[in-house]
Amino acid sequence: MRSQRTLAWWKKSFFSLLVAALVFGTVEGVLALCGLGPLTETHDPFVGFESTLPLFRERTTDTGHVVLETSPAKLAYFNDQQFPKKKPAGTYRVFCLGGSTTYGRPYDHRTSFPGWLQELLSAADDRHTWEVINAGGVSYASYRVATVMEELAGYEPDLFVVYSAHNEFLEDRTYREVRDAPLLARRATALLARTRTTALIHSWYHGDPVDNDLDILSGEVDEAMNHTVGPTAYHRDDTLRNRILAHYRLNLQRMIRIADGSGAKLVLVGPAANLKDCSPFKSQHRDDLTDRERRRWMELYDHAISLAGEGKFEGSLAIFQDAVAIDDRHAGLHFRMGHVLFNLRRFPAARSAFERAVKEDVCPLRAGNRIRQTVLQLAEQHRIPLIDFSAVAVNRCLHAGHNCPGKEVFLDHVHPTIEANRLLAEAIVETLIDETIVTANPSWKDDVEQTVSRRVMSGVDHRAHTAALRNLAKVFNWAGKHHEAGPLAVKAVRLAEREGQADDPEALYLAAVYLAAIGEPDRSIGFFQRTLQQRPAHADAHYRLGDVLAGVGNLPVARDHFLQVVKLRPADANAHQKVGAVSALMKDYQQALKYYRLADELKPDDPRLAFNMALALEHLGRIDEAIKWYTTALRFNRKDATAHNRLGLLLMKTGERNQARGHFQQALQLKPDLDDARQNLDALQAAPSN
Repeated sequence: MRSQRTLAWWKKSFFSLLVAALVFGTVEGVLALCGLGPLTETHDPFVGFESTLPLFRERTTDTGHVVLETSPAKLAYFNDQQFPKKKPAGTYRVFCLGGSTTYGRPYDHRTSFPGWLQELLSAADDRHTWEVINAGGVSYASYRVATVMEELAGYEPDLFVVYSAHNEFLEDRTYREVRDAPLLARRATALLARTRTTALIHSWYHGDPVDNDLDILSGEVDEAMNHTVGPTAYHRDDTLRNRILAHYRLNLQRMIRIADGSGAKLVLVGPAANLKDCSPFKSQHRDDLTDRERRRWMELYDHAISLAGEGKFEGSLAIFQDAVAIDDRHAGLHFRMGHVLFNLRRFPAARSAFERAVKEDVCPLRAGNRIRQTVLQLAEQHRIPLIDFSAVAVNRCLHAGHNCPGKEVFLDHVHPTIEANRLLAEAIVETLIDETIVTANPSWKDDVEQTVSRRVMSGVDHRAHTAALRNLAKVFNWAGKHHEAGPLAVKAVRLAEREGQADDPEALYLAAVYLAAIGEPDRSIGFFQRTLQQRPAHADAHYRLGDVLAGVGNLPVARDHFLQVVKLRPADANAHQKVGAVSALMKDYQQALKYYRLADELKPDDPRLAFNMALALEHLGRIDEAIKWYTTALRFNRKDATAHNRLGLLLMKTGERNQARGHFQQALQLKPDLDDARQNLDALQAAPSN
């Protein structure tokens, strides 16, 4: 029998690979004919960490010119920009780099400082055709800004303007897993992302086609928040902070070398942040604080806040200073003390306190003085033109008589107002004039006021601006900064009204809550009502509106709204108790008792409920039951002077004189100015004993 010949293993492997390649190539070809593009056309699988995915891609226009445009995969993080690959004669090309401030957040390029810079340069100096490209990336820290700059160095730059400062601590937590992935894994994934087969698998896995029209302004903010690192992810780590600050210096030095190697000039922008009107994102006590010290610190802190609320600022400051002596690392304490000093018009000391609050913020999303000093030092050391945005911000505030930048300059914690972006762009132009890069027309300043501002503002998409403010308010609310979310929500509602846009229930709700908190019940009620017109089942809006209506004395309507909450959230013990409390104020004690009992079934052992239950039973004449519930209330809180007084009164009526006397005396010991208890004790002592 003839023996069968077998192929060598290497031949089998070769033919297997060949067949696989043919199959893969066929699939890729079919998908191309179907119009499916690679994943890299819409997604950046490594969010800019893999250098094989450039920021700009080439495209040939209908006229045959080659232009560079923002890669679609980068549009979630960068503005849509376009410029000729070959720089035209007479063109001065400026690249602006950095994070979301450079990008123009919460809006976009048109009102960013690079957007203003384009218009201002054209007005100031007509010798050149000025070409300003916004290469600011949302959440990009300095080491990724440097990577972008390396790419831009190949596009014939004349000038780099770098404002990179606020994202150094954000990136370490947001992108740590991506950044720390092995280089081989990143390269393999980047290669696969360039295939249509991967795009098809991605589409199947996620259940929907890849969206080529990314619009992060009009998208749902919830999706953004689901992928945002919140304050809870941060903990004090001084070693890590020092390492990140050292890395920041190295990255700026790297950018200086890149600019020098490309032959382009470089301008650095020193950072500025909202000091006065942005509370710390997360405060943390000193690590070695004892329980006793913590309790004492809290007593002082609460007392100082109470005094400040009463306008007793000198006394509040003294108490805050006592608290600082116990624990000087709590960011919120320094922020509160800064406001006390601000109200005392001690502005230099107030600014120092606000800056200390930024320094001690455990969630450092604002660049502090150490980052600012790094920029200033490197600019001086390398003789690089510098714009100190902090000085620009302070100069803006001097018109209001102080030196503590806040809402006069910033929309949130770091992003400038449209006007502040203009001031920053003007400062850049003035620096370029000093450096003889720009030869200014004598009337350029007049053109800014009369022509440039009108042209920039006429191009603003107010609908997008409304969405941006609304989303920003929601993010602040999600981060627990409710008092700062409110003004943004009010601004978003006002802008929507002016533009004739439909009401947004969440913006209305946040605005209503804020207006109620600052003592504007009438406006708050109107906003809550509009919220409920858009979303009738908004339980929280019903609840909050009930509180406001009860506060202004509209008890029947307040009760109706609390009843709606009970209907929408049957297990909400607080809502049941609210119905009971409003019913009691309306002297409907049977209704009050009914809902108090339901609340007690849902949430037993609630000290507030025990007192309210006793009071309702007392009014219904059910004395023995009332005594039982007052006794229960005092078991929860022995320092409730009112409960002692009410219980004493009932015991006096039932002939328990000694017990009654003890409760009246306890009430007066706890609250010497409680007149009812004084009168009841006097009456008891004057009455003849049986």
